[in-house]
Amino acid sequence: MSFPSSFYQHLQKHTLTGIKGGRQRPSFLDIWMVTVEGRVFARSWNKSARSWFTAFQETGEGEIKYGDRVICVRGRQPEDDPQLTAQINQAYLRKYTQPENIPYAEGITKPEYAAYTMEFFYVDDQKAGNIPEEGYIKFRADWTATPPLPWESLEELD
Repeated sequence: MSFPSSFYQHLQKHTLTGIKGGRQRPSFLDIWMVTVEGRVFARSWNKSARSWFTAFQETGEGEIKYGDRVICVRGRQPEDDPQLTAQINQAYLRKYTQPENIPYAEGITKPEYAAYTMEFFYVDDQKAGNIPEEGYIKFRADWTATPPLPWESLEELD
Protein backbone atom coordinates (compact mmCIF):
# COMPACT_ATOMS: atom_id res chain seq x y z
CA MET A 1 0.00 0.00 0.00
CA SER A 2 1.43 3.37 -0.94
CA PHE A 3 1.73 6.25 1.47
CA PRO A 4 -0.77 9.13 1.57
CA SER A 5 -0.09 11.75 -1.11
CA SER A 6 0.38 14.34 1.66
CA PHE A 7 3.36 12.33 2.92
CA TYR A 8 5.04 12.33 -0.49
CA GLN A 9 4.39 16.09 -0.72
CA HIS A 10 5.99 16.53 2.70
CA LEU A 11 9.08 14.62 1.58
CA GLN A 12 9.40 16.83 -1.51
CA LYS A 13 9.24 20.04 0.55
CA HIS A 14 11.09 19.13 3.76
CA THR A 15 14.51 17.73 4.57
CA LEU A 16 13.56 16.26 7.97
CA THR A 17 10.85 13.78 8.93
CA GLY A 18 10.08 12.33 12.36
CA ILE A 19 10.65 8.62 13.02
CA LYS A 20 9.90 6.40 15.99
CA GLY A 21 11.03 2.78 15.83
CA GLY A 22 9.28 0.11 17.89
CA ARG A 23 6.61 0.71 20.52
CA GLN A 24 8.59 2.03 23.48
CA ARG A 25 10.37 5.11 22.16
CA PRO A 26 8.86 8.18 23.84
CA SER A 27 9.60 10.75 21.13
CA PHE A 28 10.22 11.20 17.43
CA LEU A 29 13.68 11.75 15.99
CA ASP A 30 14.06 13.90 12.88
CA ILE A 31 15.91 12.04 10.13
CA TRP A 32 16.47 12.23 6.38
CA MET A 33 14.15 10.22 4.13
CA VAL A 34 14.17 9.77 0.38
CA THR A 35 11.93 8.21 -2.23
CA VAL A 36 12.84 5.96 -5.14
CA GLU A 37 10.00 5.16 -7.53
CA GLY A 38 7.41 5.73 -4.79
CA ARG A 39 9.30 3.64 -2.23
CA VAL A 40 10.45 5.34 1.00
CA PHE A 41 13.92 4.81 2.48
CA ALA A 42 16.10 6.14 5.29
CA ARG A 43 19.59 5.40 6.53
CA SER A 44 21.01 5.48 10.02
CA TRP A 45 23.71 8.14 10.21
CA ASN A 46 25.29 7.13 13.53
CA LYS A 47 24.85 3.37 13.11
CA SER A 48 24.20 3.10 16.86
CA ALA A 49 23.49 -0.15 18.69
CA ARG A 50 20.28 1.38 20.12
CA SER A 51 18.54 3.50 17.53
CA TRP A 52 15.41 3.93 15.45
CA PHE A 53 17.11 1.62 12.93
CA THR A 54 17.78 -1.21 15.38
CA ALA A 55 14.27 -0.83 16.82
CA PHE A 56 12.89 -1.47 13.32
CA GLN A 57 15.24 -4.44 12.92
CA GLU A 58 13.93 -5.92 16.17
CA THR A 59 10.23 -5.11 15.89
CA GLY A 60 9.56 -4.31 12.26
CA GLU A 61 7.21 -1.49 13.24
CA GLY A 62 7.10 2.16 14.16
CA GLU A 63 5.65 5.53 13.30
CA ILE A 64 6.46 8.44 11.03
CA LYS A 65 5.48 12.00 11.90
CA TYR A 66 5.18 14.68 9.26
CA GLY A 67 3.60 18.01 10.07
CA ASP A 68 0.82 17.27 12.56
CA ARG A 69 0.14 13.80 11.21
CA VAL A 70 1.45 10.49 12.56
CA ILE A 71 1.22 7.31 10.50
CA CYS A 72 1.99 3.71 11.39
CA VAL A 73 4.66 2.00 9.33
CA ARG A 74 6.48 -1.27 9.01
CA GLY A 75 10.18 -1.28 8.25
CA ARG A 76 12.31 -3.84 6.46
CA GLN A 77 15.95 -3.74 5.51
CA PRO A 78 16.32 -4.42 1.77
CA GLU A 79 18.67 -7.15 0.63
CA ASP A 80 21.82 -6.03 -1.11
CA ASP A 81 20.85 -4.78 -4.57
CA PRO A 82 23.51 -2.62 -6.25
CA GLN A 83 21.01 -0.95 -8.59
CA LEU A 84 18.63 -0.01 -5.75
CA THR A 85 21.54 1.17 -3.61
CA ALA A 86 22.71 3.43 -6.45
CA GLN A 87 19.18 4.84 -6.83
CA ILE A 88 18.94 5.54 -3.09
CA ASN A 89 22.37 7.20 -3.14
CA GLN A 90 21.29 9.43 -6.03
CA ALA A 91 18.06 10.31 -4.21
CA TYR A 92 20.09 11.51 -1.20
CA LEU A 93 22.49 13.50 -3.37
CA ARG A 94 19.62 15.12 -5.32
CA LYS A 95 17.56 16.01 -2.25
CA TYR A 96 20.18 17.19 0.23
CA THR A 97 21.92 19.89 -1.81
CA GLN A 98 21.84 22.62 0.83
CA PRO A 99 25.43 23.76 1.54
CA GLU A 100 25.31 22.55 5.15
CA ASN A 101 23.97 19.12 4.08
CA ILE A 102 26.31 18.31 1.19
CA PRO A 103 29.09 16.73 3.34
CA TYR A 104 26.51 14.54 5.09
CA ALA A 105 24.81 13.56 1.83
CA GLU A 106 28.18 12.56 0.43
CA GLY A 107 28.90 10.64 3.64
CA ILE A 108 25.61 8.75 3.84
CA THR A 109 26.04 7.55 0.26
CA LYS A 110 29.36 5.82 1.00
CA PRO A 111 29.29 2.01 0.64
CA GLU A 112 29.33 1.29 4.38
CA TYR A 113 25.97 3.05 4.83
CA ALA A 114 24.11 0.75 2.42
CA ALA A 115 23.84 -1.85 5.20
CA TYR A 116 22.02 0.74 7.34
CA THR A 117 19.17 1.32 4.88
CA MET A 118 15.57 0.77 5.95
CA GLU A 119 12.52 0.73 3.68
CA PHE A 120 9.18 1.80 5.12
CA PHE A 121 5.70 0.54 4.32
CA TYR A 122 2.52 2.40 5.16
CA VAL A 123 0.09 0.61 7.47
CA ASP A 124 -3.43 1.96 6.95
CA ASP A 125 -5.45 2.46 10.15
CA GLN A 126 -2.91 0.48 12.17
CA LYS A 127 -3.82 -2.75 10.37
CA ALA A 128 -1.07 -5.15 9.40
CA GLY A 129 0.30 -4.01 6.06
CA ASN A 130 1.11 -6.21 3.11
CA ILE A 131 4.89 -6.32 3.16
CA PRO A 132 6.75 -8.26 0.52
CA GLU A 133 8.76 -11.23 1.77
CA GLU A 134 11.24 -11.57 -1.07
CA GLY A 135 14.11 -9.15 -1.49
CA TYR A 136 14.45 -8.26 2.18
CA ILE A 137 16.73 -9.35 4.98
CA LYS A 138 14.74 -11.31 7.52
CA PHE A 139 15.37 -10.39 11.14
CA ARG A 140 12.38 -12.18 12.65
CA ALA A 141 10.32 -15.12 11.54
CA ASP A 142 7.06 -13.51 12.70
CA TRP A 143 6.55 -9.85 11.82
CA THR A 144 3.09 -9.65 13.39
CA ALA A 145 3.78 -10.48 17.04
CA THR A 146 5.93 -7.72 18.49
CA PRO A 147 7.32 -8.02 22.03
CA PRO A 148 8.24 -4.89 24.00
CA LEU A 149 11.70 -3.52 23.38
CA PRO A 150 14.36 -4.56 25.91
CA TRP A 151 15.16 -0.99 26.93
CA GLU A 152 12.96 1.65 28.47
CA SER A 153 14.57 4.98 27.68
CA LEU A 154 15.89 5.70 24.21
CA GLU A 155 16.87 9.30 24.71
CA GLU A 156 20.37 9.17 23.24
CA LEU A 157 19.61 7.59 19.91
CA ASP A 158 20.78 8.62 16.49
